[in-house]
Amino acid sequence: MENLTPTDYQLVQSKIYAIRNTQVMLDRDLAQLYGVQTKALNQAVKRNILRFPERYCFQLTQQEFENLKSQIVTSSGHGGRRTACGYDIPKEVVSEEIVNPIVHRDYTSLASVEVVLYSDRLEVWNPGQLPKGINLQDLAQPHSSHPVNPLLAEPMFLAKYIEKAGTGTTDIIEKCQQAGLLAPKFEVKAGCFFLTVHKAQDKAQESVQVLNQTEQGILKALQSGIKTSMQLLEALGYKSKTGNFKRAISHLLDIEYIEMTQPDNPTARNQAYKLNVENAKHLLDAKKQ
Repeated sequence: MENLTPTDYQLVQSKIYAIRNTQVMLDRDLAQLYGVQTKALNQAVKRNILRFPERYCFQLTQQEFENLKSQIVTSSGHGGRRTACGYDIPKEVVSEEIVNPIVHRDYTSLASVEVVLYSDRLEVWNPGQLPKGINLQDLAQPHSSHPVNPLLAEPMFLAKYIEKAGTGTTDIIEKCQQAGLLAPKFEVKAGCFFLTVHKAQDKAQESVQVLNQTEQGILKALQSGIKTSMQLLEALGYKSKTGNFKRAISHLLDIEYIEMTQPDNPTARNQAYKLNVENAKHLLDAKKQ
């Protein structure tokens, strides 16, 4: 690996991916760089496993592998031309979704901004409320701009990350319409602003594969009857309500695959969930086949 040329550096850089907030390389790519077989590399790691704790070497989950496949773009040559690819969600929409939390988040909150990419949608959770005088309905039309953090908004505008004050949400709606996507969903709950953008898909062709592992597990558990959150956690093998679990419940409720037993009192201590058999029927039938 000594005396690398600029082209070699480009090749190495193209083999680095971001997984679990860490820059990593796949075993096959590392083996190729060292001129050995992937099997031989993995065998060497297993023989010296104590030298490779999880912070240095870990196994991808199936979901991580699927997400990684969507990141990889076919290349030709050493870092040469890459084939053109389309985007499930317009770049401008993703950019706006990232800029919005920077300018509008509540920095006094200890909560984190969460950007979560699922197989069928992109979700952004931003700590904070809408500015005074602005409601969810206003976001669908041009409105006055009230950045929570004006000192951050100004450099964002000068750097052209913000094109025009008060048009961010309408731009997102317009770009989604132009791309043939469902209208983005804006929500405020539990002290956070939520934005969900769905990828293009034919709902009639949806299958259980568009749901993540937690969501599939919840549906499977509810096939045997009504269950509380604690019972679902136990069925999934979770020790507590993780962010992933909460998002899964929220998503399944949104797409009406499950229902609350007490919809008029969502925060009821004895709240439970049941399967919406009519809406989830095609998923259950797909799993039986």
